[in-house]
Amino acid sequence: NVPIEGVLENMKTESSPSIKEEIKELEVPYLGMLRGVYQAPEKYEAEYWSEFGDEIYFSGDGGRKIDLEIGGQPLIEITGRMDDVLEVSGHRLGSAEIEDAVSKLDEVVEVAVVGEPHEVKGELPAVFVMIKEGIDVEAEREELEKKIVNIVRENVGPVATPGEIYFVSDVPRTESGKVIRRFLKALVRDEELGDMTTASNPQCLRELADKTNYEGPQDISF
Repeated sequence: NVPIEGVLENMKTESSPSIKEEIKELEVPYLGMLRGVYQAPEKYEAEYWSEFGDEIYFSGDGGRKIDLEIGGQPLIEITGRMDDVLEVSGHRLGSAEIEDAVSKLDEVVEVAVVGEPHEVKGELPAVFVMIKEGIDVEAEREELEKKIVNIVRENVGPVATPGEIYFVSDVPRTESGKVIRRFLKALVRDEELGDMTTASNPQCLRELADKTNYEGPQDISF
């Protein structure tokens, strides 16, 4: 993304030198974005105007400047929502960065990452991976896991090493195809999933519950 003319962007570092690519919070002091939340002005102010003071609009997105320019303007890569950030041993990691790294593998069709609780480190990345057809996952599991771990460590950093890797046939999605991460988080945390009919493919949750050894309060059966 190129900053819009007349808009001053700023990025606040929320990372560590041990991570190769710093994740930063994108501040945009620009009133032309979200103007309000219907019948909820207090929520609007709390969500978008309280993080860095009442003169800075906080988009809620994470990003980083990259070594490319267009017309003399530096490009900004949006890495994902800051509420999709994992807290690992005091470091903030964007799930999008880990997903991007794993997606570079030829064997991978799609990947989704959420934070799985860890009693010492707070959270560890839980990686849900869909592998290309024709690959025998069970026969090649060890090699696939090594590739995933290595590419995450190389592209994001050792602190982002996955805690668990789940090979799955599908992940829950909205009608528009967006991955519903709250279901994945609930599964790895043994929490209530809520209304599963919001997924266009709720039947996949049964497989995911088995893979993650879900022991939460909700019955997942179809």
